[in-house]
Amino acid sequence: MADLRVEELSASTIVAVNTLSLKPGQERFIAPESYAIAATVVDPATSWQRVILDGDEVVGFVSAGFDADAPHEHFRSVLWRINVDADDQGRGVGRYAVEQLTNEARARGFDHVNVIYEAGEGGPDAFFRRVGFTPVDEVESLPLHPGFAASWPALREALTVRPAIVVDVANVMGSVPDGWWKDRAGAATRLVTKVSRLVERGVDAEALGLSATRWFPSVTAVLEGQARSAQPVAPAIEVRHAPGEGDDEIVAVVREVAGAFRPVVVVTSDRELAARVEELGASVHGAHWLLDQLN
Repeated sequence: MADLRVEELSASTIVAVNTLSLKPGQERFIAPESYAIAATVVDPATSWQRVILDGDEVVGFVSAGFDADAPHEHFRSVLWRINVDADDQGRGVGRYAVEQLTNEARARGFDHVNVIYEAGEGGPDAFFRRVGFTPVDEVESLPLHPGFAASWPALREALTVRPAIVVDVANVMGSVPDGWWKDRAGAATRLVTKVSRLVERGVDAEALGLSATRWFPSVTAVLEGQARSAQPVAPAIEVRHAPGEGDDEIVAVVREVAGAFRPVVVVTSDRELAARVEELGASVHGAHWLLDQLN
């Protein structure tokens, strides 16, 4: 592996990156979907995406972000994802990739790098420990810089917060008498596109009842009835096309996300639906809570 080198991701290497293989069972340890979505909306000027080559062969990929102005400390210098082809694992490719990443971090003025990954038996925890990362639960035992030590309790708490928003598109759409009934799919497309753009720029922390300034929640927009034919371009959110009643689909989504996310916010002015999701632990905001942020 003496010929390893790092290059910026390009049109000539992206196909090879997309075909990198993983060993059986490793797929579930790729960064959780909410963080993958966040990575897609980071300003390109702050992202760092590189391929690792052995000679002319792509053997690995690393995606990171450096943004000194990010509202959350753990997103200012962060390793989003590192993939090493199954046939090349155990040969030093991953360590080399992390070394290149930390060199870049130092060059940009950062003194550490955070990593976010899905934990579990057979996961990447042992690798990250070997290359110098410290698990969150062990940070306090280190000789920390006084400023960082003072901030750590609040930062540690923030790491456990993963907000999610579920949007009752039909209800929000129907709260504005703008002629939506003439073209339900078109109105839904416009609304969902606006919601995606909101997520891209971040949701106001105060609106979510959270600390810091802005958050990038996991957002699911549920379409029903004639609006199911809408095909919005909404890369920052998930769009669900309810096979039956929209309310039932919203309840199903809340059940799915309730265990992994907090807080869970449902946007609807429907009292019956509100009561159903509140029983599952979600909080509810009326349609204009969202509309005020879109305008």
